[in-house]
Amino acid sequence: MFQKIIKTTKKKIGDKIKIIPQWLRIAIAFFLIVSSILINIIFLYRYSYRDKIYRNVYIGGLSLSGKNREQAGALIQAKIDNLASKGIAFEYNDDIFILSPIISTGLETGLAYELWSYDSQKIIEELYSFGRGKNWLNNILDQLRLVFVKSTLTANFQINELAIKKVLEENFSELASPAQNAKFGFSDGTISIIPEEKGEIFDYFSAISLLKQRLSKIENSKITLTLMSDNPKITLMEAENLLPEAQELLNLAPLKLSFSPPIFYTGRKQFYKSEWRIDRNCLEKWIEIKYSNENIGDTGIKKIYLGINKKIVGEYLLGIAKTINIPAQDAKFAMIDGKVVEWQSSADGFVLDIAETLDHIEIEFIKNKNNNVDLILAQDKSTITNENVNNFGINEFIGTGKSNFQGSPENRRYNIAHGTRFLNGILIKPNEEFSLLRALGAIDAESGYKPELVIKEGKTVYEYGGGLCQIGTTMFRLAINSGLPITERRNHSYRVGYYEPAGTDAAIYDPWPDLKFINDTNNYLLLQTRIEGDNLIFDFFGTSDNRRVEITEPVIYNIKTPFSTKYIETENLDPGEKKLLEHAHNGADAYFIRTIIWPEQTNKEVVQETWQAHYVPWQEVYLIGKIPTTTDKNF
Repeated sequence: MFQKIIKTTKKKIGDKIKIIPQWLRIAIAFFLIVSSILINIIFLYRYSYRDKIYRNVYIGGLSLSGKNREQAGALIQAKIDNLASKGIAFEYNDDIFILSPIISTGLETGLAYELWSYDSQKIIEELYSFGRGKNWLNNILDQLRLVFVKSTLTANFQINELAIKKVLEENFSELASPAQNAKFGFSDGTISIIPEEKGEIFDYFSAISLLKQRLSKIENSKITLTLMSDNPKITLMEAENLLPEAQELLNLAPLKLSFSPPIFYTGRKQFYKSEWRIDRNCLEKWIEIKYSNENIGDTGIKKIYLGINKKIVGEYLLGIAKTINIPAQDAKFAMIDGKVVEWQSSADGFVLDIAETLDHIEIEFIKNKNNNVDLILAQDKSTITNENVNNFGINEFIGTGKSNFQGSPENRRYNIAHGTRFLNGILIKPNEEFSLLRALGAIDAESGYKPELVIKEGKTVYEYGGGLCQIGTTMFRLAINSGLPITERRNHSYRVGYYEPAGTDAAIYDPWPDLKFINDTNNYLLLQTRIEGDNLIFDFFGTSDNRRVEITEPVIYNIKTPFSTKYIETENLDPGEKKLLEHAHNGADAYFIRTIIWPEQTNKEVVQETWQAHYVPWQEVYLIGKIPTTTDKNF
C-alpha cells in the first residue's frame, strides 16, 4: 500500500517537472550559477579586504584603498604633520598670515596650545568601518558601490573657533574699518552727539567655515578674506532724544557704590573701605547709548536707551572685588603617622557678584536715578568641611606620580612650588570628577604666580602659568598609577624635556586643555604633594579596593626630524636682527598600555587601555626684526 502511494507521488512530481518549460529551467539554472559566482566573488572580495580599507575610499585627495590600519595611520599622520608644518594661509590683498595649528609661546617654557587637532585613531577607524558598520545588506551594497564609485570621507578634528577668530582679528583688524555708532561727546561739561559712520568688517564666520572645509580634507589651500558692509546700529537722530536724560544722570554725580560684609561673615579680613565714589569725569565713560531688538508679534522694533558700558564698569568692579572678596576655604588635611590630621579649617566666604551688580547699577542708577547703589554679594560655600573627618576612610596609600624639572628657570620653579601648595591636602569626593584647572583656580598675579616672558603674535609679553604643565604631567601619572578613569587629557603638541619619557605627559592651559579624572574608589581621596630636590611627587591616600595596576614602559617610535627653521616677525628687534626662541625637537609617536585587574569577588572585567601620544616635529624658531617692506606675517 505504502509503496503504491510513493510510486504515485513520484509520478505526480515527475509530471509537474515535465510541465515546467525548458527555457524556464535553463533560466533558473543560469540564475543559480550566476548567483553562486557572485556570492563567491563577494566572499573573495570581502576576504581579500578582511583587514584592509575597502577599494575607492579616500580622505581629501588621499587614497587609502587596500591599506591596513598601520599603513593608513602612517599616511594620514604624514598628511596631518605636513599641514602642521606649512599651516594655512589667510590673505587679503597683499597681506598674508600663516595660521599654524599650534601656538607656542617660546623661550622653552613648554607653554603651547592648539587651534585645531586631529584624532588620527578615530579617522582610521571611520575609514576602516566604511562598508562594515551597518547591517549585512547595506554593508554588501556599500562594498559593491565602492568597486565602481569613489567615496571621499571627512577627517575628524577639533577646532577652537573663538581662538582662531581672535588670532585673525589681531592680524587683520588694522585693514578693516568697523561701523561707528552715534555716541556722546563731552567737552567742558557739555554733551554733544558724534554722528554715526558706516564701515566694513571681515567676514570671519565665512573664513572659519572655509577653514573647517580645509581641515576636513587635511589640505592647506589658501583662504581669501572678504570684507562686508557694517552698518551702525545707532544713528544721530536716535541718539539726540537721549541727551536730556544723559545730562540728568551726570548731574547726579558722584555715584556712590556701597559695601558692607554680609551678616553670615564671621571675619577673616579687616575692611578699610566701604564706599567708592564715581565722579562726573568717570561717569562720562560709564554711560553709553545702547540698543536692543524687541519682537512684538512678527514685527521687530529697535529700542534705543541709556545704559552702562559693562566692559568698562566690569573692569572697575573687578578691582573692587580684589579688595573685598573672601573666597571659601576648604578644609585641608595631611596624613601623619598613619592618621589624618586637619591643618586648614573650612570656612564660608563671599564674593562680589559682578554680573548682578552691573544689572543692579543699570536699574538703580540709570532707570531709577538713584546715585546710592549697594554692591551685590554672593555667598561662597566651602565644598569640603572638617566634619566627620574620621569617617572619610583615609587610611592607606593608594598611588603616586612623579616628574623631574631639572634645569627649570627660577620663575618656572617658583610657579611649580606655588601651584603645588594650592593642591596639597585637598580631598576628592567619591565619584567626583576632578578638574585640575578648577583646583588650581585663577592663574594670575593676584593668585601669587610669577610671569614668564613669552612670544605671542610676534610680541614679547608676560604670561602667567609657566611650569604648571609639570603639575599636569605629575597629576596624570598619579591618576594612571592609581587606576582611576581619566576623562580628559591631552599630551603636549611637541616633546619637552621636562616631561620625558614621551607619552606620559599631560598639557594644561587655561581654559583648555584640562586634566580630569573620576574618583571611582567609593571613598575620599587625600592628595599630598611634595618637592624633593628637582622631583615633584604627588601621592593619593584613601581606602584601597585592591585593584591592581600594571603599566608598560612607553614605546617611542616613528621619530621624525624637525621642519625647516621658522621665523616670527617682530617690531621689538632691529630690522633683520635674529633671536633664538626655541631649539628643534624631533617628532615621534609613543604609547603605553595600562591594565587594571580587579579582585575576583568584584566580578569586574579586566580593563586594558592603550594610551597614545603624537608629537609633531618642532623646528628651530627665531624672532626676527620686521623689515618695513615685508607684508607677510608668520607665527
